[in-house]
Amino acid sequence: MIKQISVGLMLSLSTMAFADDHGSSSPGPVETWNCVLNEGKTLDDVRKVGAMVAEVGKAAGDPIAQWVFTPFTGDMEAGRFVLMTGWPSFPSMGSSFGNFFTDGAGDDVMVEWAATATCETRNLYTVEELITSFCRLEPAQCFHRGILNPLRLPISPPGQGQKNLVSFEERDSAQGPEQIQ
Repeated sequence: MIKQISVGLMLSLSTMAFADDHGSSSPGPVETWNCVLNEGKTLDDVRKVGAMVAEVGKAAGDPIAQWVFTPFTGDMEAGRFVLMTGWPSFPSMGSSFGNFFTDGAGDDVMVEWAATATCETRNLYTVEELITSFCRLEPAQCFHRGILNPLRLPISPPGQGQKNLVSFEERDSAQGPEQIQ
């Protein structure tokens, strides 16, 4: 089941991982970790590890992006999540791995990671943009070669896309759908 979820995530993410208004026809590498939070840990602890990864990448000049996926259907085990890291190219990923793992820049990150989560699989994939029709909802800050900054995923700006929302009281008191505008 976890493998099917991972594949579904990769297929879903392929439409956004390299979205930047022009698209990227060449596949880019991503790494996924399928994990469960350790006792007493929260997604805030995963975000802390993500910030540590960002610091290591920034110090080395390695462009990276990360996403956290949490299930809302399927395997709903408490604390289950997928952490995904992406790079704009294979040479970039190789440089980042060399710095992080071989040169030891990520040693402290990995200690914190082991304290935060228990991961049953780690996989490498390539993602390729097929179509992106939602990137213009909010100006996304793109990473080198188009990887979206995970802090600015395409989300409608505040106040937009909500003009047709009504409260439950308004909905329940309306005589018909034509009165809710």
